[in-house]
Order: sequence, then structure tokens, then C-alpha cells
Amino acid sequence: MKKNRDREAAEWFDLFEKSEQEVLLEIQMLSAYQWALKDSIAKAASKMDFITKVIPEFAGKANYILGLAYYKRGVPEMAKYYFHNMFANGDSTGLYYEALVEADMGQTDSAFLRLAALRSYNPAKYHNLVRKELALLNQSRGLEMAALAEWDFKGMTNDEQMRIGIYADSTAGYGFALAAFRKVIEKDSTNSAPYTEMLKIYRKYKNTEAIPNGEYLLKRFPNDPLAQLEMARVYLDFQKLGEGDKLINQLKTRKDTIHKYQTELVEAKYLLVRKDTAKAMTLLGKLFKQNVLNQEVITTLAEVYKRKKENEKGYRLMYDAIHANTENAEIWYYLAYFTRAYGVLEDAKFDAERAILLSPNPKRKEEIAREFDDLFNPKETQEVQKIEL
Repeated sequence: MKKNRDREAAEWFDLFEKSEQEVLLEIQMLSAYQWALKDSIAKAASKMDFITKVIPEFAGKANYILGLAYYKRGVPEMAKYYFHNMFANGDSTGLYYEALVEADMGQTDSAFLRLAALRSYNPAKYHNLVRKELALLNQSRGLEMAALAEWDFKGMTNDEQMRIGIYADSTAGYGFALAAFRKVIEKDSTNSAPYTEMLKIYRKYKNTEAIPNGEYLLKRFPNDPLAQLEMARVYLDFQKLGEGDKLINQLKTRKDTIHKYQTELVEAKYLLVRKDTAKAMTLLGKLFKQNVLNQEVITTLAEVYKRKKENEKGYRLMYDAIHANTENAEIWYYLAYFTRAYGVLEDAKFDAERAILLSPNPKRKEEIAREFDDLFNPKETQEVQKIEL
């Protein structure tokens, strides 16, 4: 599902002969798709629900469109949810899209199972489509023979080689990821993307190679906004705020505004590090209003509210966030935290259970379970058990 792999929703609208009612409903579906891309997710979902009640056969389409909209908005967990519903409503292609999103999210075991099941379900339709994805996933794990058994890699594009690296990185296989990105550079050293992805890996693992590699990246591509943004994050993590300020100022003076949102998000994080909380929160609040689905903005705001013990503000934020995204573990975690602070313990327990269930990281599951142990094992219950023993 990475770059160049999503299909436009409009492709669905020439697939079969239509009645006048179908044409009208499909126009409404396209309108709903546009709403979903512009922050009216609830309105879009409501419209899709109405359409599928009128014509149940449209359920597959409706779920595809909502899944695609969430994916384009950078919310893969909700895209996965709707692609799964697409499959549940009779469109087997939904299983393919769900597997691709899982691969992007690092849930490769599940992606393998879904792709294999899809090929067994309809070999004639899906064999060639699935085999390449299985090959890329196997290659991202270093399983070269298994990969070659699926596909010979002849004619592999740079985009496909990049996906091997991204898949490897998503499962903590950073060695395989770096090797994949280096292969892209060998083919085309004028492409900044593999250098930037490598920098993300160095930053993720707090590797000191991040600074020299990032500076080399900026030397090679001095006007690349994605490289500048990633290096600004590196400087933030390594407490080189003055160097990061220079990059942020360069980004803010760009004539194009396509990266303005991410620039302001990084700027807000610099303000938080400098303890200018009021200014940072004003900027983060503006960013949240512009995009209520941005998970980094939501969790950054929530963490500040948690630290400042502003539980009412935190609860209101997470209450709104959970209605737009019901599949994100960290949203459920913060909702559990603020709900417990209000003393509504049964609700907080439910929220914590959802956070544990949805988190893909076993270590994070354990952390959440420990933090909310008082809800899962109340002292009163423990004391009764001791007496009975």
C-alpha cells in the first residue's frame, strides 16, 4: 500500500451496468469519499451506512472507499479495519488490501497468512498478484530462497526494492532494511528517498551515525524538504536545537506549503523541549483542528495534558479522537488514563483492555498491563482471596 500502490476510488464506478438509483448513490459515495479526505469522517461513514442499507451490494465498495480514505489520511489501522469489512461483505480483494496494510504496519506474520489464504481461495485470480508480495516479504526477512521460489525478481523496480526495506524496518530487521536501501542507491544515487529512510532507522535506534549520515544527506540534497524534516527530528533527539532551528526556518520560508503541517509539528516539539509549553500547545491545538486524525499530534497533546494533570482537557481530546479512530492502541491507552483519573474505573478498565488488545508490540502490552494493574487486580479482590486461602 506504499507509494504508487493505492487505487483511486473512482475506478470502482465503471464496473457494472447501473440503474438511475445506483448512479445517484455512487455520486453520493464519491461525495462521501471527499468528505473523508477533508476531516468529515463521521459524516462520510454515516453516508456510507445509509447507502449500504439502500443497496446492500454496495457494502464492499463503501468499505473500500473508507479504507482508502483512511489510508491516504495516514491512519493504517482504520484502513485495515475497513478493508477487513470489505472482505467480510463478499469482496475478496479486501483481504489483499488488508494484508498490504498489515505489511506496512510490521504485522508480517498476519500478512503472510492472509496472502496465502487469498491465493488458496482463488488461485486463478490472485496467484500472480500474491506471489510478488510474498516474495518481497520473504526478502525483507532475509529468506532469499523462499523469496526466489515465489518470484525471480527480474525487472524489479526501485519502488519494490524500497518496499523490501520498509517492510524489513517495520519488523525491526534494520540490517536487511539498510541493505535494501543501499541497493536502491546503487541503482539511482540521485534519489533522496533511500537516504532519508536510512536516516529514519539511525534516528529510531538513537545511533550516533544519524548525525554524519544526515549531514551527508543534506549536502547531497540541500533543498529536499523531507530530508530537512527528518534531520530536524534528528537534531531534536540529539539535543542540537540550534542546528535544527536553521532547518525549520529554511522549511518555513519555502514557497510551497505542502510540508507546512509537518514543519509546524516539529517546531511544536522544539518548543516543548525548550519548556515553552503555552506556545507549543497553541500550535498543536491548531494542527489538531486542521487534521483530527494525526496520531502524532494527538498523542503529543495527550502526553502534555497527562504531565500537567489536565485530566479534563485530556479526556475531551481522547473522547473526540476515539470517535474518529477506534483501532489505535495509544488512543485507547490515553483514554484509559484520563478515564481512570475521573474515577470511572469500569470504563477505564475496558479502555485499557482495548489498548492491550490492539497494541502490536508485546513489550508495550506488558507496560500497559502493569500501569493498569490496579484495575485488573483490585486490592479488595486480592484481600478477599487471601482471607479465603
